[in-house]
Amino acid sequence: MAIKPKIVLIYPPLGFVGSFEVNIPVSLLYLSADVCKMGMDVEIIDYRIEKDPQGLLERAIEDNPLLVGISVMSGYPVKKALEITRQIKAKMPNVPIVWGGPHPTVLPEDVLKYKEVDYLVRGWGRKPLALLTRMLKEEDVDPGSIPGLCYRKDGNTKITSINAEFEPSSYTDIPYQLIEGRIDKYYSRMNEKVLPVFTAWGCPYNCNFCIGPIWYKDLKTKWVPFEVGDVVGHIRHLKQRYNPDMIYFFDDTIPSKRHFIDIINRIKQDGIQVKIGVRGMRVNDILKLSGQDLRLLRSAGVETLHVGVESGSQRMLDFMQKGITVEQSLEANRLLAASCDIRPLYNLLTGFPYETIEDLHKTKDFMQTLVKENKNCILIGPSRYIPYPGSALYDEALKNGFMPPGDAEGWARLDQENEFTMPWYSRGYLSYIKMLYMAGLVIDDKERFFGRYRRVLRISYKIAKALYAPFLRFRLRYDLHNFMFEYNIMRFLAQTIARF
Repeated sequence: MAIKPKIVLIYPPLGFVGSFEVNIPVSLLYLSADVCKMGMDVEIIDYRIEKDPQGLLERAIEDNPLLVGISVMSGYPVKKALEITRQIKAKMPNVPIVWGGPHPTVLPEDVLKYKEVDYLVRGWGRKPLALLTRMLKEEDVDPGSIPGLCYRKDGNTKITSINAEFEPSSYTDIPYQLIEGRIDKYYSRMNEKVLPVFTAWGCPYNCNFCIGPIWYKDLKTKWVPFEVGDVVGHIRHLKQRYNPDMIYFFDDTIPSKRHFIDIINRIKQDGIQVKIGVRGMRVNDILKLSGQDLRLLRSAGVETLHVGVESGSQRMLDFMQKGITVEQSLEANRLLAASCDIRPLYNLLTGFPYETIEDLHKTKDFMQTLVKENKNCILIGPSRYIPYPGSALYDEALKNGFMPPGDAEGWARLDQENEFTMPWYSRGYLSYIKMLYMAGLVIDDKERFFGRYRRVLRISYKIAKALYAPFLRFRLRYDLHNFMFEYNIMRFLAQTIARF
């Protein structure tokens, strides 16, 4: 029997931030849809879950694959992706290697400086991967005709525009068989199996710290919903085949109340019994929902809404072009507290150019008010802003003294896993950020939220909180943010726990 040409796709490790909750590599599954239809043998190697990914990689490249693709986010994954790339080239120097994902999308010139990277794809990659595969199979495909494909030729680099056109797909095209037998590995640290689905592509908003407005700037329509029947069919398929505990709506945002409610109504009408989490909610979109709508969501299985509130300073929200107000966030929080027991998970972000200690003080009061007015809410962060290229705010970071990393090691250091500072941080400002981060860990009711995780994580957190919370509240009450010695202790303990 003839051996099918092989493609190897790699998801590199994400570092500390990606240690606690590991989702299936949904981007690689969508990416693989067309090449699987072409009859290609596709192998996914996910460094986040495998005990011996290096061994898997060595065996995979012994088959002399047609190409190896690596999904690369900015930060720590750049370093790991380059290490993997060099390991492959050391053993199989003629195997073409292509990078895709956010980092090569926004920094193609930098990536092509790595001589081991043969190609990269900017933007959506399903169609480019299929065309590149055909080209490498010596079919009549001109590399210049492949959307988003960048490469070196005759000593020059060929840089194309971002392939921003949405790639329509049905759930029936997603090759879940590529990870069958390994799905449970993604939830070995948790008590729940959570599978992601998309209900739409894109985002119509203009937050200037996000790559989305740049990625979609040339599209007339920046948000495209899927057919309700296809979304619900996808959920039903996953429930019947893999029996997840939770389905997680993975959209960038959910700006259409009608689309959202239609999906929820269909789930309830069809009697699909599964818990639901929603990632892409904004407070202005929550405020479109009535109490009756929220009770419908809860009765259909919705348990959590992941919401970007970002800051308690209106000045900073305006600077981010977030398009919401602090009062809207508080109003949405009160609405959720009064109408149902859906748990909001609030993302907070700090560390921006021009942010002052007074802005941080407002965020501190805002965090405490959220928890006071809704005992069910969970605070995520505040995380520190990292100036990733591609966002409008990146230029402001450059104006304020930010020096972009010049190599993969530099990107690895500029990661939430590591302790970093920015040129605009003063000593007092940095200590205040650390105090807010510690507050985000202990002032809410994470004990119940941590019920999703393994016992060692739950017990460790409960003991640490009981010992530390009174001291932290004293700090918050009197703004005692200097000498945050406990911050380094916490980071050490968290990174130690993440290795279990």
